[in-house]
Amino acid sequence: MGINQVTTENNGLTITTASGQMLVSEGVSTDLTTGTVNGVTAFFLGATDVTGDLTGGGGQLGGYLTARDQDIPQVMAALDQLAFGIATEVNAQNAAGLDLNGNAGAAIFVQPAVVGGAALHMQAAMTDPSQIAAAGAGKGTGDNSNAIALARLASQANPPILTGLVLPDGTTLAAGATLFGGQTPSGSYSGLVSRLGSTVSEVQTENQAENASVSQLQTQNNALSQVNLNDEAAALTMLQRSYQAASQVFAILNSIMASALNLGSQTTVA
Repeated sequence: MGINQVTTENNGLTITTASGQMLVSEGVSTDLTTGTVNGVTAFFLGATDVTGDLTGGGGQLGGYLTARDQDIPQVMAALDQLAFGIATEVNAQNAAGLDLNGNAGAAIFVQPAVVGGAALHMQAAMTDPSQIAAAGAGKGTGDNSNAIALARLASQANPPILTGLVLPDGTTLAAGATLFGGQTPSGSYSGLVSRLGSTVSEVQTENQAENASVSQLQTQNNALSQVNLNDEAAALTMLQRSYQAASQVFAILNSIMASALNLGSQTTVA
């Protein structure tokens, strides 16, 4: 996880999360634990839920939490909206026509009651192709105008048949309302794929940049901390020769002093 390090007055060390929650203060530490909140794993420092702070705090843990709590829910919400809109539009358009037996068109998809979870539970309700309402209302079973209208749904943001439609949750679509945020179903899906690809590419680029920064810092740290044996051996040889030279100087001084003391003396001083 992302952390901050602060040196204290007595040369101790305080470590906090990137958002400032205390992890270690000199000899005191706070346990980081996990628990379940609303069915989802959460992280706690003591009794404080710090999941949200860790999400934007960097590191592998921050990346996992960002994907779990932000990126994936956004993609799933977009898929749910797309699935709900497709099921609603197709069912409404099919109900506006007549099938091969002259009956009003039945639902092609199981109609989701709410948007949330629509993609997960989307499934076909129709198993008999003859129930597809290809003909327009009152035009006979040989007509195909409603089949054409079904095909056009992919390029329409808000088909006229949906205006005033009451959805399963009780919501009524007003004129100009749309189930795809102002886009067509095809445009909505293309936008979803583009956003997902852009997010993946952005994360990969950031990961490469961070790895390059880490490698650079490690190289700088190694340059400062590693010992070069050749350099140390050369330095040791230089010190040894300096010591030998200093010893020789003292030997010469000793000889000079002895000669000076022995001048005019009958007793030799060593």
